[in-house]
Amino acid sequence: GVPNSGGTFGGSSPGAPINVASYLSATQLAAIKSGANTTNVTAPINAAIAACNASSGCNLYFPAGYYYSSTCNLT
Repeated sequence: GVPNSGGTFGGSSPGAPINVASYLSATQLAAIKSGANTTNVTAPINAAIAACNASSGCNLYFPAGYYYSSTCNLT
């Protein structure tokens, strides 16, 4: 996992940022905000990336926290 102070990642985009938190369950979001997350959130991150790709590009917003994931697919 990687600690994250929060922020938006991506290039210039035609649409509004996609908040990764929208793809997380309440339990996953609480674990991320706790700073001691051991819940794998790869699938929700990949879902947010897929939504970004489907909208022809966007920025992804990651709320501050500790994200535990494996490889994320950026395509």
